[in-house]
Amino acid sequence: ATPAGNTNQCPAVSIERLADNQLHLNFRTPQGGGAGQLGDLVVKANFVSASAPLGTDLQNSAGLEVLDLRTAKSAVVANFEIHREASFDNQIGFYRVENEQGDVKSRDGGVLSVGDEGYRDAALFNRLGDVLLTGGDGETLTSRAQLAPGVILAPFLLVNGDINELFDIEAANDPDVFFAYSGANSDGAEH
Repeated sequence: ATPAGNTNQCPAVSIERLADNQLHLNFRTPQGGGAGQLGDLVVKANFVSASAPLGTDLQNSAGLEVLDLRTAKSAVVANFEIHREASFDNQIGFYRVENEQGDVKSRDGGVLSVGDEGYRDAALFNRLGDVLLTGGDGETLTSRAQLAPGVILAPFLLVNGDINELFDIEAANDPDVFFAYSGANSDGAEH
């Protein structure tokens, strides 16, 4: 390509196809950074085809920030690492959703959709009880959990509080809870 601001009209980059999955890019760097000729910087690119990591199908196709374990045939061991640099004592957990839209089963077996009254409580009812991630300020926490196959897990964030505060009789101490599905959040925003 020859940019309009290029005074000597020499191409700034030359692209050569070497093989089916390879490109060779020759760049001419600006004066002072190289000889000003093609070959000042050479990049050889190899394109590979790889499967998406387990759990990321919906992130790639629908932009959802969830763990999609529907194709897993057996339990999945998950290793979590959390580093906290915040003044709030937040907790992160996961809950099971029934589909890509984020529907959850209520305590009575009904299904609630994102935005329905009672969604927060139903989502937390479906939480993974053995996965609740937190840590002290400036600390890194590692945790390991075994996740069931065949499910979609969505994250939630408890802001400056504890999960137990949501289940005590005092509603005034309930921390905010934010979900991957923005329609489930009290402010309707993504977090």
